[in-house]
Amino acid sequence: MTTKTQRPSPVPFVEYLLKKYVPPSGLLLDVGCGPALYRKTTPARYIGFDLVPRSNLADRPRFVDLIASGMEIPVRRNTIDVVFVKSALYQFADPQKALAEFCRVLKPAGRVLIVDYNRRTQKRLKKKEGQKRPCWTQWELRALCRQAGFKNCRLLLPFARDIRRGLRWFYLLGQEIVGQCAIVTGVK
Repeated sequence: MTTKTQRPSPVPFVEYLLKKYVPPSGLLLDVGCGPALYRKTTPARYIGFDLVPRSNLADRPRFVDLIASGMEIPVRRNTIDVVFVKSALYQFADPQKALAEFCRVLKPAGRVLIVDYNRRTQKRLKKKEGQKRPCWTQWELRALCRQAGFKNCRLLLPFARDIRRGLRWFYLLGQEIVGQCAIVTGVK
């Protein structure tokens, strides 16, 4: 008896972040979109962007609008309101170059929103997949964003919206130790 793989569905905290940070009349570039899970999450105009047009798995279709490398995005400078990357930046050969490219295509005051794997999860994936990939903590990912030219870079949490200032560091540390992701946002 064969079991069919369940199609992935949007992650609730990511939907919340998109609703919070993507203007309804804006233009959202979803880098590494795969099956374009977040296309219907926001009323913004959506561009699903990925390196490959279709999956090598028959039960995991991709819905890509724009096919190219994230390090050479075929979009004019100052065009996009929000560049969104979910679980994809760690796969780029040169994440710093990709971040600089994200900054290039964003409008002035445009935002990058990155939900990527943290160091612990990346090391586990590296061991499982046998591929050499960059590993970073959420603090290191924030530093990479700053180096690429983003301002007001902030670490976000996947589970809490409003945390008292004194407890925020505690929750961020917990996210790094037992959580799976690093969430960073910054403004051009």
